[in-house]
Formats: sequence, structure tokens, C-alpha cells
Amino acid sequence: TGFSLDLVIKDVEVYMPQMLELNQIVAYHCTLGNYQWFMNLAGRTETDPFSLVGDFLSIEDHKKWSIDDAMYEGLSRHWKCYLLTVFGEHHQCADLAVEHGICWAVKSNPGSFSIAMFEVFAKGISSFVAARATSERLKRRKYMKNALALRKRVRQWIEKGARDVGHLNAFFDAEHKALKGKHFSAILNYQVAVTIAARNGYLLDAGLFSETFGEYLLSVDDKDEASFRLQEAVKYYQDFGARRKVAMLEEKHRKLLSPESLEIAMKTEGSNIFIK
Repeated sequence: TGFSLDLVIKDVEVYMPQMLELNQIVAYHCTLGNYQWFMNLAGRTETDPFSLVGDFLSIEDHKKWSIDDAMYEGLSRHWKCYLLTVFGEHHQCADLAVEHGICWAVKSNPGSFSIAMFEVFAKGISSFVAARATSERLKRRKYMKNALALRKRVRQWIEKGARDVGHLNAFFDAEHKALKGKHFSAILNYQVAVTIAARNGYLLDAGLFSETFGEYLLSVDDKDEASFRLQEAVKYYQDFGARRKVAMLEEKHRKLLSPESLEIAMKTEGSNIFIK
């Protein structure tokens, strides 16, 4: 998530014909699924942003490959969760994690740390956000169970030397503090998460963290700071090339992302959230 999405799409368009030429059919299937959601995120298709089928991946092929190829089937479920998380449908992703478990993609693709990391990223974020947003006690308990298990997994990775999940660990800490009502600690951890993600070039992650941070601030009625954080999210998404996400976020928070709101937010940014 640190590369330009447009450059990634160009690479995929180069390599997919080569996969067919070399008869690497499984790799082609999995890459085509990635290509579809890349194009959804980039706004280069009219397909429902949450759909894995559309202009590039037909529903017939998707169904057939899901039956014939366990690796593809596991990945497709993972892609669905990832899209739901990125596009803000956290309850749906959290419900899928409850229904199918928190590590179905890893089980179908053993040995792939990148898949494990993306799966933990999507399900962990959505489980925490859904737990914070729901008022149903049973659902909240299920979401929290998964969220805490995924937070523990990230911490275990760090203990074993993983260096590229520090931003995710900080974000999970922020969400955990927010759930406990520890407002200032949550804010500090959100700031750390965004900073680490941005400094390491994880633009999509930084955007999602900033967006979630902004919406948390809205929930505690800090509209000026929320406006600043949401505008920050837009910038990260734009830099990454996620044009569909930018359009959806600007539509959702039209008033907060107006030039007037941003000017007020810039004047007050940081004045009421740092612990001295």
C-alpha cells in the first residue's frame, strides 16, 4: 500500500499476459482478482466498489475458480473483506470475520506473510470499529473477541522481529483505548499510527487511519479537528491514487471538507488534542 496504485496497475497489465503465455493459470486467476479491486479503488470502473466481479473478472469465472481452486477461494473472501474495510463497511467485514473466522485466507495460502498481514489489517480494523459503533451487546462481544485476538497476533509478530506492522499495532492500541473511553490516550495512539504509516510510505494505511481518526473525533464532537484529519485522509488517498475512495469520502463529509471548514481546522489543529 505504499506504491502508487496507477503504477501497480500498469505492472499487473504487463505481467498478466505473460502468466497466460507461461501457463501460470493459478497465478493469473489470483492476479485478475487483485486487478479487479485495484481498478475499483482507482475509480477506473463503474463496478460496485465492493464487488469482486465486473468489467475484468466475470461472475462465471469467479464462481468456477472459487470451486476449483482453494487458494483463489480463500483469497477472494479476503479481497471482499479488504474492500469492505477500505470503503468503510466495517460491520459487514466484522460479520464475515465472525462467520468464517479471522484467518481463512491464511489457511488457504499457508506460508504467505503478506496475505496474513493484509487479512489481519482488514479484519482487525473493522472488528474494532464495528465494536465501537454497535449497541448490541452480543455482537459487540464477538467483534471484540476477534479484534483483541488480531491485536495479540500483531504484537506477537513484533516480538518476533516484524518491522512493518508498527503502525497497525499503534492503530489497534488507539481503537482499544477508544473502546475503554480513554480519550486522550486514544488520540495519541491515532497520531502515532498515522505518523508511522505516512513516514514509511504506507499511503493507503495512513489514509484509512486518518479517516477513522477523524470519524472518532466526530463521535466526541470535535468537528474542527475531525475536519483536519478527514482532509488529511483525502490527501493520502489522492497520493495513493484511490480516486473512488476520495469521491466517496468527499461526498460523505461534504460539509466538513469544504474550504471554509478546512480553514477553521487549520487554525485550530493541535490546539485541543495534545497532552502537555
